[in-house]
Amino acid sequence: MNIIDKIAEDPSGVTLAVAAVVIIPAVAAAWFLDHRKNRWLENFAEAKRLRFEPEVPYDLRNTGLEIFNNGYDFRLLNRISGISCAGAAVSFFDYKFRAAGGREKGRYSLTAALFEFKSDLFPAFTLRQEGILDELKAVFGVYDIDVPGDKEFCREYHLSGRDKDAVAAFWTPERTKKFKLPARCRLEAKGRWLAIYRYAATVDEKNYETFMEEAKAAAAVLAGQGPA
Repeated sequence: MNIIDKIAEDPSGVTLAVAAVVIIPAVAAAWFLDHRKNRWLENFAEAKRLRFEPEVPYDLRNTGLEIFNNGYDFRLLNRISGISCAGAAVSFFDYKFRAAGGREKGRYSLTAALFEFKSDLFPAFTLRQEGILDELKAVFGVYDIDVPGDKEFCREYHLSGRDKDAVAAFWTPERTKKFKLPARCRLEAKGRWLAIYRYAATVDEKNYETFMEEAKAAAAVLAGQGPA
């Protein structure tokens, strides 16, 4: 009896074989893509004379930002630092964590830009693209924060925060006119901290520089140093 006949007689063996055929190539492909990105980031940082760390101890709870304080099993990977923007120290990294429960239970990976300013600049708020679910919620009287005098900004972005008056006041006409959130990203701010991140997805090496520049441009606008 050959190996194929043995597997055929054992349903669990068939399942195992099929799983191996599917899973092993997928794992290998994921490893290859991660390795290629890691090498690119390391070379990029070296060329720009920036600091690159493949993995560092998790140390982001002190930011007070929700994205870095929910869940468990945190990992901080591929951190590039030594960058300044609009008076802030900036780092870019991949962040992995497990959600504790609810609808979003599971492991998540994202790429983030984290800005630490020298003083408190921001009321606590989050910002993302407006979606269909937000429009449905509005039908039932659940609204986000509206910025007076800028209907286009309000249609494009979903803005939320506990102190609605402070958040609305922060978004001056000058900021709403110049601001652009990087594609497929979310933003969270509180005190001296600002994070812009690609939620539930990482940025590959082909789009990394674009993400960096767009994140820095958005942060500069919020810090009052955006383009004229």
